[in-house]
Amino acid sequence: MSGWSSRVGTVKTAAVVAVAAFLLLSGLFLARIGATGVTGAANPCAVGPVGASEHLTTVGGLASDRSLWAEVAPVVGAGAVTVGASELCWGGRVWRVNGGSTNGNPRGDQTADGNVALALDLQVNTIRLTDFIPHPGTLGVDEYDQTRWAGVDNMIALAGKNNLKVELDLSTYGNFLESQSSTFNPYTYDWKPFLTFVANRINTVTGKRYGSDPTITFVSFAGETGAPDQSGSKARGVTGPQLIAFYDKVMTTWGTLAPGQIRIPGGLFFLTDTTMPWREIFALPSCDLPAIHSYSPADESAQPTVNAYVKSLGKPWLLEEFGFGANNYSSDADRAADFNRQYDLALHNGAAGVSWWNINPGSLNPTTAPLTATAIRAHNTDIATQN
Repeated sequence: MSGWSSRVGTVKTAAVVAVAAFLLLSGLFLARIGATGVTGAANPCAVGPVGASEHLTTVGGLASDRSLWAEVAPVVGAGAVTVGASELCWGGRVWRVNGGSTNGNPRGDQTADGNVALALDLQVNTIRLTDFIPHPGTLGVDEYDQTRWAGVDNMIALAGKNNLKVELDLSTYGNFLESQSSTFNPYTYDWKPFLTFVANRINTVTGKRYGSDPTITFVSFAGETGAPDQSGSKARGVTGPQLIAFYDKVMTTWGTLAPGQIRIPGGLFFLTDTTMPWREIFALPSCDLPAIHSYSPADESAQPTVNAYVKSLGKPWLLEEFGFGANNYSSDADRAADFNRQYDLALHNGAAGVSWWNINPGSLNPTTAPLTATAIRAHNTDIATQN
């Protein structure tokens, strides 16, 4: 999605609450193959030792429950990430997304080098590339603009060079389609030409085809979709059956074009809205990794329901995005505490990974927000999550 400031009209400020939680990782999780389109040997996802300490420890002057952070030995060069029954797996061990979103084609006061440098400083293992197709624009032209895609090429190349995994978020195309008019329905529009273009694109920096590039570990399609009973959706004529058919079509198409990359429908919310068919979308065989976004107490309260449901499907889930912009907190300490709270809440509710908004030096400067940066690093440097 676009920057934090553009979310103010729609984002509900999350209430700061105390959360005490414990996550126990044990047993074997079989990598899912076949219908998911995710390649890799059916190798049990052997869980490493859970940390013995279950007390609150201090991170940058802030209490955080480190018992939630599974301690699994790092794996280097172990091949593709695969999807287990309730976790992501890499090299036969549990692996967790510790990610952040960033602009896939940095512009203005952002640069590719600056955003990747910040990602490395904060020690994330995955960057989610978003918002790289500006809108509004001319349909059939601007979404294929080679100059803009060259910026995405560079971000993917920099990520791979620095051993970061990439989530390529194609919801930027959905936003572009919506910008055509207030009545344009992106969920009945044919995405296949665009998906084919993206999958077959040859990175101008690395020479690798997008659909075969191991750096692109995850691909997501349309996040923050409005529920059918929302006014914007009504104006576009969006229905629940349309959403289910859309997600199945784009994820199935991508599985054919790019087998081996993990398919995420896109982070959904409106999970308590009865017209939002999130269960049916997450249950699709083409959906490898269900995902949600969290911007309100309602989003947070839905996490146990999401976890229970996807477990019944034999799938893990991802908190693809939560936002904690500096302008929403009175101090760096408050912002850092809310990062710990939201991150730990997701892990307590069974998330296989967490990603936040956003990796941008203008939004999060470790020099001016040292406690927040320290809290992020402390989660990301736990040995469960390292490349």
